[in-house]
Amino acid sequence: MKVEFKITETVPKCQLTLYNSLSRIPFHVRIGDYSPGYSVLYSRNYHDGNLIEFRFDSEVRRLVEISLVSFNRKSVELTPELKIPYAMDELHECLLPKDIKGGLLFSQPVKILRSEDTVCIAFGSNDLSKIQYHSLNANCILGVTTESHLVSFVLTGLNKGDIHTIFGF
Repeated sequence: MKVEFKITETVPKCQLTLYNSLSRIPFHVRIGDYSPGYSVLYSRNYHDGNLIEFRFDSEVRRLVEISLVSFNRKSVELTPELKIPYAMDELHECLLPKDIKGGLLFSQPVKILRSEDTVCIAFGSNDLSKIQYHSLNANCILGVTTESHLVSFVLTGLNKGDIHTIFGF
């Protein structure tokens, strides 16, 4: 999925909700002042039991929500330390290009990297060193290819309890 970024002067709030129930959704992130009820365009990546969903406000085309709906435990890799090269001096809004008219469904292999305080969900690109990262705020980061295709989502600043709640282990 191709996206665009626009530098923003305001720090958008990223509200993280962790779910822990029998029909659990590992996490949901609401970005900015978006409230449910607006018309949204969906983009979903489903592959081998992994489903991540991105929702864009259909009017302004801004990314407003991200949900990890399900994951395959075989896709999760533990790593002692996860360094994501991103800059906090510029914050961005992620926008869906105007030429995209409807929801998108794609199926690219998913790799989920987790450390003690960070989760990185990568899809479609296994070479994390070639990804350009854009900060939505201090804890929400998106990664794109040089062609502006969205290929990763990163949550930082988590604690061990958050990680356990997301993954159950």
